[in-house]
Amino acid sequence: MALSVSVFNSALANVLNRMRVGWDARTGTVGDPYESNALQIVGQETSVGRATIFIENEFETALTRARKTTRNHLGRSTVSVAPTARQVIELITPKECENCRTVEEAEVLIPTVTFKYGFFQNQLQTVENMPQNTIERTPSEPGNFFHGSVFSLANFLADSGLSPLIVQEANKTLDHERQAFRNTLRTAIRTSERLEDQVADLLMHAFSGEDFTKDLGLALPVIVNAAFLQQRISADSPTIPNLFQMRERGKLNRAGLIDQWQSIQKAGFGPIFTAGISAMAALDDPSTEMKFIERLLQTTQQLIELGIDVRHDLTKVVFQRAATDCPNFPSIFTPPKSACLLAHLAVPSRDWHKEDDYRSFRFADFACGTGSLIHGVYKHLAYLCELQGGDAAEHHAYMMEHNITATDVVPSAAPLTATLLSSVHPYETFTDARVGVLKHGVFKKDQVALGSLDLLDQNRPLEALFLKPHDASKTETNDSANHLNKLRIAPASQDLVIMNPPRIRLMPDQIQAAHGSWRPFARPSDTPVTKKQIRFRETQLTKNLDCYNGYQAMPSAFCGIADRMLKQNGTFAFILPTSAFESSSWHGFRKMIADKYKNVLVVGIAGRCLADCAWSEGTNHTEILIVARKKNADELKHSSQSHGVLVNLRTKPSNKLLAADYATKIRRTINHMNIRSIQDGPLGGTPIEFGGKTVGELVSVPMTAEPWQNIGIQETSVAQFAHQLGQGVVWFPRMKKPLTQNLPIRPVGEFATLGFAANNIANNQTAAFQRIEATETPDFPMVWRNNSDTQKSLLLRPDQEGRIKPNKDDLAYHIWDRRSRSLIATEVSYSSQSLITGYATEPV
Repeated sequence: MALSVSVFNSALANVLNRMRVGWDARTGTVGDPYESNALQIVGQETSVGRATIFIENEFETALTRARKTTRNHLGRSTVSVAPTARQVIELITPKECENCRTVEEAEVLIPTVTFKYGFFQNQLQTVENMPQNTIERTPSEPGNFFHGSVFSLANFLADSGLSPLIVQEANKTLDHERQAFRNTLRTAIRTSERLEDQVADLLMHAFSGEDFTKDLGLALPVIVNAAFLQQRISADSPTIPNLFQMRERGKLNRAGLIDQWQSIQKAGFGPIFTAGISAMAALDDPSTEMKFIERLLQTTQQLIELGIDVRHDLTKVVFQRAATDCPNFPSIFTPPKSACLLAHLAVPSRDWHKEDDYRSFRFADFACGTGSLIHGVYKHLAYLCELQGGDAAEHHAYMMEHNITATDVVPSAAPLTATLLSSVHPYETFTDARVGVLKHGVFKKDQVALGSLDLLDQNRPLEALFLKPHDASKTETNDSANHLNKLRIAPASQDLVIMNPPRIRLMPDQIQAAHGSWRPFARPSDTPVTKKQIRFRETQLTKNLDCYNGYQAMPSAFCGIADRMLKQNGTFAFILPTSAFESSSWHGFRKMIADKYKNVLVVGIAGRCLADCAWSEGTNHTEILIVARKKNADELKHSSQSHGVLVNLRTKPSNKLLAADYATKIRRTINHMNIRSIQDGPLGGTPIEFGGKTVGELVSVPMTAEPWQNIGIQETSVAQFAHQLGQGVVWFPRMKKPLTQNLPIRPVGEFATLGFAANNIANNQTAAFQRIEATETPDFPMVWRNNSDTQKSLLLRPDQEGRIKPNKDDLAYHIWDRRSRSLIATEVSYSSQSLITGYATEPV
């Protein structure tokens, strides 16, 4: 007799239990209580953790009923105290499983079959200024599904769990509390120079006027994070009181919290609570203390009531904006979906269940921010270990203490990153972690520190704050030196370096660098002498980096750091501006990649606007993902020209689930298919399909130092046509062979003088001109703006006019000498431009 769905679910639960440590998959009836870390199948439904994900399972022969009932689960709860279900998985089990006669027979069959599944979740959208709940399905078409084994399904479940509605509500709560906290602290600082000094010491920042207003928000996530984790730990430890119990005992005050956090610290959560203790110690104004702690209790409780759990991406998606919202350390944020895609592409294939393989793998992020990328790697690594039958939790302390390195110059980065890494195994303790805040600036005895750039100095170890447990006897002094540790990282010691480096530019124009100016992490309190010292130190550290360029100073320098720290066969995994593979200023970087790396994979996005083409948030530049393996000594000796793979996605994945699936499809396509080459005729690339649609194309590209001009193009045949044209060959689509007559092709710079970049002309403080609307007879006419509605012909009229700034006469006339009627667009965008080249009515 064939199995019923409910009996088959028992077999599925047993298989899932063996795949993930800590999962408690079991069948039952609606109303059964479940634990917060359980995977529970209730009849034909599954609930994962506090996020309450239901699985509506049905055999392939009965799809109609499954589709009808799936949406009904959204908004319901398994028990009265459980969170509302906002996510549902529609699972289709292949019909051959229906023929199993016993649970044991089904358990043997399950790993060999392919399941289909779709994902439903509640989304909050604004329609006519009114928020409305909508139900979104992935894939969007009802007849399309993810396809994968039970291992893919387990990965899918592991990446599910944090509802967008919960994140939106939590962000709203934290934003409101952050503003209230700023107001309270700002008022107290205005009346207390001592408090200002203490907070400045905590933030490693000398305040000037009102520039600290936003910086005060950095202290909030550190403290709320510690309080939130205390609440979670107290739920499983009878010896640790929660905040409400502390209030009942009269200990919910500054001294009581510091004492309690020091106790927790000794149990093995040092990096998380050390920073919280330091931040709390700085707030020793009685009035500020009372107001803040009351709000702290309220905020923490609100986050817990939303159903957020330390096992999910709390700090990554809730605290990141507070942690990076700092004007003096401008940050870009890597959203979870981008971090997931890059991490899945970067982690190599190994026998991760073997202790030697797992414990020998070292990885680092030297610009970690709130830890999205390095957490993505660790989470995926732990999943692969468990998927192969290992127990990643038993290695957690070793990995935290020896193998995972994360650093940044933003003060709130270390505790939040440490919390994220801890959340992979939230109840496994460790005594220390290689996570810290690096010194940046000029300190006593004129010692200059430049954060992770100091890794380029072989003679000096990094100095990191918040790495060692807080010394209780020195709490009152709040001297940051009390927490100082030397962080030694040997060159060529890392198996993987993953980063989204800072995007601070050095020069505004690579053509005329002499007219540029250096802009490091600018702080209003830095003097000209300080800036000169920092500039000199930075020049010393980067002078021997072949990949360094003066136009994109920081990202290119961090690429050099990664190259220096990687072992042979190590993996380079970065998010970089697209210019890294397109701009002449990045020539040295491309040469480094071509000479020293292999298996190069570049992932771009063929979007319609800048925001659609960026993997980060907080940037207005198009970006790529790059993953490459460093060659070993033998490969360097016998090196020949290799090829990289370019992936142009039509759109970036909308969530982590799609990101993980895209990564799997990209790797599978590279490993099992012949990839079309950019050197082929205009035949198109190798497609990547999802849900019945082509979501992108792959194309093989020769690895040289020459620019890649085919990133972000939807139709690879266009890129192939352009590549042939660049060689002087005319080869149109649908033609079997190219035309026999070749065209002479030359770079513009060989027969014409190029003008200056926009930043030299106007737009910034060092530019020569101020722009105004063009008058009837402009003195210094400009064609500046792109307007696809009006610029329809090749003949263009001036739309802006320049006014020479004071003391900029020489530079202005130097630029004016290069005026021209011939115009070429830069940073072409289809949404704003109809023309790529034009001719002005007068020299502009």
